[in-house]
Amino acid sequence: MMKLQLMFAREVCMMYCFISNVIANKDKTAIGSSYNPVRAQSVVQWANDFLDKTIPLTDGSYSQLKFINIQQNKLEFTLVNGNHTLV
Repeated sequence: MMKLQLMFAREVCMMYCFISNVIANKDKTAIGSSYNPVRAQSVVQWANDFLDKTIPLTDGSYSQLKFINIQQNKLEFTLVNGNHTLV
Protein backbone atom coordinates (compact mmCIF):
# COMPACT_ATOMS: atom_id res chain seq x y z
CA MET A 1 0.00 0.00 0.00
CA MET A 2 2.83 2.42 0.85
CA LYS A 3 4.30 1.94 -2.61
CA LEU A 4 1.07 3.00 -4.30
CA GLN A 5 0.78 5.99 -2.00
CA LEU A 6 4.30 7.06 -2.85
CA MET A 7 3.75 6.58 -6.58
CA PHE A 8 0.84 8.99 -6.56
CA ALA A 9 2.10 11.42 -3.90
CA ARG A 10 3.43 13.90 -6.45
CA GLU A 11 0.21 13.95 -8.45
CA VAL A 12 -1.95 14.29 -5.34
CA CYS A 13 0.24 17.15 -4.05
CA MET A 14 -0.08 18.93 -7.37
CA MET A 15 -3.86 18.51 -7.59
CA TYR A 16 -4.32 19.76 -4.03
CA CYS A 17 -2.03 22.75 -4.51
CA PHE A 18 -3.66 23.75 -7.78
CA ILE A 19 -7.13 24.07 -6.21
CA SER A 20 -6.13 25.28 -2.74
CA ASN A 21 -4.42 28.34 -1.31
CA VAL A 22 -1.08 26.56 -0.74
CA ILE A 23 0.13 28.50 -3.79
CA ALA A 24 -0.62 32.21 -3.58
CA ASN A 25 -3.90 33.05 -5.34
CA LYS A 26 -2.86 36.42 -6.74
CA ASP A 27 -1.48 38.06 -9.85
CA LYS A 28 0.07 35.51 -12.24
CA THR A 29 -0.71 32.51 -10.02
CA ALA A 30 -4.39 33.38 -9.48
CA ILE A 31 -7.04 30.70 -9.81
CA GLY A 32 -9.23 31.60 -12.76
CA SER A 33 -11.97 30.09 -14.85
CA SER A 34 -9.44 28.39 -17.14
CA TYR A 35 -6.10 26.60 -16.93
CA ASN A 36 -3.29 28.84 -15.66
CA PRO A 37 0.14 27.55 -16.81
CA VAL A 38 2.03 29.87 -14.42
CA ARG A 39 0.06 28.49 -11.47
CA ALA A 40 0.59 24.95 -12.75
CA GLN A 41 4.37 25.45 -12.87
CA SER A 42 4.32 26.89 -9.34
CA VAL A 43 2.35 23.86 -8.16
CA VAL A 44 4.78 21.41 -9.77
CA GLN A 45 7.74 23.19 -8.18
CA TRP A 46 6.06 23.24 -4.75
CA ALA A 47 5.21 19.51 -4.95
CA ASN A 48 8.75 18.60 -6.04
CA ASP A 49 10.28 20.65 -3.21
CA PHE A 50 7.86 19.12 -0.68
CA LEU A 51 8.71 15.56 -1.75
CA ASP A 52 12.46 16.32 -1.81
CA LYS A 53 12.20 17.39 1.84
CA THR A 54 9.82 14.71 3.11
CA ILE A 55 10.62 11.60 1.02
CA PRO A 56 14.01 12.31 -0.57
CA LEU A 57 15.42 10.18 -3.36
CA THR A 58 18.81 8.58 -2.72
CA ASP A 59 20.18 10.45 -5.74
CA GLY A 60 18.63 13.37 -7.60
CA SER A 61 15.43 15.32 -7.16
CA TYR A 62 11.77 14.83 -7.96
CA SER A 63 12.13 17.74 -10.39
CA GLN A 64 14.44 15.45 -12.42
CA LEU A 65 11.97 12.55 -12.42
CA LYS A 66 11.06 10.96 -15.75
CA PHE A 67 9.56 7.55 -14.86
CA ILE A 68 8.52 5.52 -11.84
CA ASN A 69 8.75 1.73 -12.22
CA ILE A 70 8.37 -1.24 -9.91
CA GLN A 71 11.44 -3.49 -10.12
CA GLN A 72 11.72 -6.57 -7.88
CA ASN A 73 8.87 -5.29 -5.71
CA LYS A 74 10.61 -1.92 -5.14
CA LEU A 75 9.99 1.49 -6.62
CA GLU A 76 12.66 2.58 -9.06
CA PHE A 77 12.84 6.18 -10.19
CA THR A 78 14.38 7.03 -13.54
CA LEU A 79 15.76 10.54 -13.84
CA VAL A 80 15.89 12.60 -17.03
CA ASN A 81 19.64 11.91 -17.28
CA GLY A 82 18.92 8.15 -17.44
CA ASN A 83 20.19 7.35 -13.94
CA HIS A 84 18.10 5.16 -11.65
CA THR A 85 17.50 5.90 -7.98
CA LEU A 86 15.44 4.70 -5.02
CA VAL A 87 13.71 6.33 -2.08
